[in-house]
Amino acid sequence: MAARKHIFTGSQILSGNNSSIANRIFLKMAAFKWFRAPSRPSPDELVANLETIYEVIVPVPKEIEHGSNILYVDDVNIVDSIEGISDTLDKVFTLGIGNVAGFAGLDRTNSVFSRNEKRKYNLKFTLVATDGEEALEISRIANALETLTLPSLSYNQSNRLTTFPPLWLFGIGKDIDKRVEPSWLGQPSFCVLQSATISPTAGGFPYVLNISSNNMPIPLITSISLNFIEFEPAFRNEFDILNRSDARYSVS
Repeated sequence: MAARKHIFTGSQILSGNNSSIANRIFLKMAAFKWFRAPSRPSPDELVANLETIYEVIVPVPKEIEHGSNILYVDDVNIVDSIEGISDTLDKVFTLGIGNVAGFAGLDRTNSVFSRNEKRKYNLKFTLVATDGEEALEISRIANALETLTLPSLSYNQSNRLTTFPPLWLFGIGKDIDKRVEPSWLGQPSFCVLQSATISPTAGGFPYVLNISSNNMPIPLITSISLNFIEFEPAFRNEFDILNRSDARYSVS
């Protein structure tokens, strides 16, 4: 089954003097059937064998956020603790005259790495149609993005199973080809689409009659908010960001 593809190169609500430039920069996203990679293939081999479900290209989002969040825990500095004749004396002092005199035991903990949370990407864009056909294409894009957050059902002879929602790759770049510029989104790896929020009344309540849809009213302005989470935790290789699978392959 061929992958479905939507391309919308029309207008977007933007502010400032760079609106005309921004409308020539596009967000390019692709959804792939969920997989579990066998025997650690190389990154290039993995991407080449993915089954593409959906591709979409829209003008660059007007709101882009991405970043990392690292978790740390308190850990006692053993050397400092020994030199201080153990934390026990500190506790005795604190519970005794320290409370009266306004003193507290020395904090002998350090912030020690625990784990890195998976990176998140928040994208928000507002698509503006100029006619009924563009409005219908925007409606199709919004429906596809919301639909692809969901799992599906699969069947075999004895069971009905839930198939995971797809994995995603995306980036931002000039023109509508597959080239992307890392400065916009960093170095995103495979992600899952955690949520897709659609607002068909983003511009108030304007609509247009679409001739090909029996003159049904279709929203002219639709706002779409997407929240992605990376599929695997990220690691650094000097100043490159790699997901866990790529990092393992690069050091093996």
